Amino acid sequence: MSSSESQKDIKKALRVVLDEDATNAFFKMTEEMKLNNPCIKVSPSAFVSFLVRDFSETYFKKDIEIFISEFFDSKKYYNEQMKRVSSKENFESVMKNTLSTLKKIHSKRRRKEDPTRAGLPGSGKHLG
Repeated sequence: MSSSESQKDIKKALRVVLDEDATNAFFKMTEEMKLNNPCIKVSPSAFVSFLVRDFSETYFKKDIEIFISEFFDSKKYYNEQMKRVSSKENFESVMKNTLSTLKKIHSKRRRKEDPTRAGLPGSGKHLG
């Protein structure tokens, strides 16, 4: 088998290991589906495949900045920017632009509401 054929086989199937929170969410969602309809039969692989396919088709383009922010490698970006430094004068300008860009990218992260702050100023939700 050629290397291009083996690469095609690898792209057909991908093994994914979920962290504890994602695993718990999977079981919670499948149990809720079973409460709504006891004739549900779903494997973790089929479930995750559906989620990835559906998300890709429905939401990915809209949320791409969130993904970029979540998986952005700040250290790699920093190192790439440092390669652009050609003089002492240039250093401050490059660093300033680098920090500004890092802040913009990280500002796109999806923030989860802290339930202990619900209704407090700055939480976005007000009691009453």
